[in-house]
Amino acid sequence: MALLGKHYPYIFLYGWLAFLSAVTWETRKLLARALLVGLFVALVIDLTSLRYFRQPYVEIHRYLPVSANDATLEILLGYATSYIAFGVVLLAAAAIAAGFFLSRMSENRARTFIVLAILPCLVFLGSAMLSLFPDAEAERLAGMLDEPEVYAGPLRYSDRSANFTTDAADDDLPQTIVVVLLESASADTRESGGNKLLSEWLIERSGTNGWVNFANAITTSNATDIAIPSLLTGTGAHESMDKLHSLPFISEMAVARGYETHLVTSSTLDWGGFREFFEAARYDETISGDDFNRPYVNDVAVDDAVAYAAAAERIEQADGKLFVTLYPQALHWPFQTESELPVTGQAIDRIGRAAGITQSGMTQLFAALRDSGRLEDTLIVIVGDHGEFDYSSALRMPKMRLDTFDEGILSPIFMVRAPGSMDRLQKDGLRSNSDRLVASTDLAPTMAELLGIRLERGLTYDGHSLLRPMPADRIVYSTSVNEWRGWPTAALAVSQGDKSMVCNAKLKCMVKARGAVDGTQAGSGHPLFAAALDHAVMRYGLRRIYLSD
Repeated sequence: MALLGKHYPYIFLYGWLAFLSAVTWETRKLLARALLVGLFVALVIDLTSLRYFRQPYVEIHRYLPVSANDATLEILLGYATSYIAFGVVLLAAAAIAAGFFLSRMSENRARTFIVLAILPCLVFLGSAMLSLFPDAEAERLAGMLDEPEVYAGPLRYSDRSANFTTDAADDDLPQTIVVVLLESASADTRESGGNKLLSEWLIERSGTNGWVNFANAITTSNATDIAIPSLLTGTGAHESMDKLHSLPFISEMAVARGYETHLVTSSTLDWGGFREFFEAARYDETISGDDFNRPYVNDVAVDDAVAYAAAAERIEQADGKLFVTLYPQALHWPFQTESELPVTGQAIDRIGRAAGITQSGMTQLFAALRDSGRLEDTLIVIVGDHGEFDYSSALRMPKMRLDTFDEGILSPIFMVRAPGSMDRLQKDGLRSNSDRLVASTDLAPTMAELLGIRLERGLTYDGHSLLRPMPADRIVYSTSVNEWRGWPTAALAVSQGDKSMVCNAKLKCMVKARGAVDGTQAGSGHPLFAAALDHAVMRYGLRRIYLSD
């Protein structure tokens, strides 16, 4: 019954359509079969959409990051195996079969048709009437949360070259900068054996000191197409699309300082507007999953082995200053389990094997830095775009990450290794922030300070440089919807100190200590709720949470 939820009107509707389609069985069996198969597939898609997004496919398709025109067979199969549950398939088959056999067995089809036509209408009417009774908090907030749709369009190309200048000599810049964007890596992600945190394992395997692990890091979004742009430009998820397309990429800063730059990822860039977006990043070379001619291991990526190998090769072959952005995908749900890389450890569950692949790839990367003589003077940043549920052995997604910031999703892995050339005050600044509230938006201002970059045209960062002590009263905003990512549902978080207000449609807004399971309800009078009301994007998210069905 939990699977049914509010889905019964759609089940009635498709069963009724199957009843009508079966009428043609005697005269046009081929047509009837095609109609029944089509209805079955459509119902599976709608029930799956309703299960995760609480909206039928027709309502959410325009928000999807991969359009039907862009979707390859591998992508479609990846989404199907990731999202479609066996129970949904059985329920859809039962609904279509019931409609078909009822039609075939009915002696008075006209009467049965009338009954079946009326029942869905009554069900829809009842659902509509129930929605007319909002809860007390919804009534109280109705006047506050009148923000219109904020979605302005997908990521796009934008020339940012006039929006920054170099501001200092480059004598003391690190020889190498490596930024590893670990897709879906939580602060509490464990190494393949489960004995320690992945961050601890990485520090040990690097064979070098100077690491700072930020234990109180916050992502700006549970959605990759918000979080990655935030990391690479410093734009807050609650900020405008115009600002996103004005702030420079960290790679542009590196180019301005004479670095050879490379972007290497196992993911396709043909989703969410990423290909057009990254054209503005001015990398000397961009290598994506589409360039490797390999089969997909999930809905968007090929084997991470080829990405790690390509990044290591560029490190080993470079002559001068080098800037590499590596974006592997093994920890992206449903987790890569097989690879050309050895799977470190003895893990048998999916997330453990994905961690093992990540460990092997990072070992290869550290070896390339060491063998090329670059390791000592390399700035290494390892950061997750967001955290992830601990699905363990689950093959099909049991719940939707985009619906919440609970269970580790809000807290990504975030660690920095200072290069030997970094001055003492900057290293002290890094260490001073190890337990303070830091965020995805802090990476870009950190790079700007390190590389001597000054923003122009009145632009400022929402985040702060990690090379200086963080303000104790800072507030970090996180959201699943904003001006460059639309979605029919919303989740958001507002964080300050060691507490976060986490909001979603199921529990509304709860204030919790970071990492805690339980919390207290936060109404419109709570300071973190008031902070959310200061920004249009956050008000819009709250409206979707409190005032939508």
